[in-house]
Amino acid sequence: APTQPTVELPRPLQLAPDFWRRYLTLSTVIFCGFVGLGSAGPFQALYAVSLGATLGQVALLAGGYTSIALFAGLAWGRLADRPGRRKWLMVGGMCLLGIVHLASALVPHWEWLVPLRFIEGLAIPAHQVASMAMMGDLLAGHPNRPRLISAYRMSGSLAFSVAIVASGALSQAVGYAGSYFVATVFFATGAATAATLPAVVH
Repeated sequence: APTQPTVELPRPLQLAPDFWRRYLTLSTVIFCGFVGLGSAGPFQALYAVSLGATLGQVALLAGGYTSIALFAGLAWGRLADRPGRRKWLMVGGMCLLGIVHLASALVPHWEWLVPLRFIEGLAIPAHQVASMAMMGDLLAGHPNRPRLISAYRMSGSLAFSVAIVASGALSQAVGYAGSYFVATVFFATGAATAATLPAVVH
């Protein structure tokens, strides 16, 4: 009698025991990063003007920051290609953002914002590129990878939107400089959270 062909059933996906903890940790990192950016970001131009900058000088701050962030993202992307460096790019980027925002809250004149904004342009893509690369490692082979990445990015977008909406009341309560202090707290929290991750995730 002819034998019936055997059908192999797909094996269930074996997730690491701490998969969800790492997923939530990475989501918390990006959440803190975008809350920090949304807390002070909307008022950077007004803050510079309050410190004596003209509209042309405000444009210099914005243009220099954007240009540096564009090219820095390409450089950080090459470094993030090595998995062991991704955690420390996240931690370092968050720490640098915290230092930049703390210093920005204390400067006496707008000219001090020029190097600080340029450093911020280096730091933002460092943690964003590294965190996305690490999330890609964590979700490699997962059947719900697109959905989980979408939820991960949504946590950052939601944080940024809520922070921008609340930033007006925040700046009225604590002033422009106070908004930078609040942002510093969130960047420090994000750095501490990222430091709990292993150097390589699977």
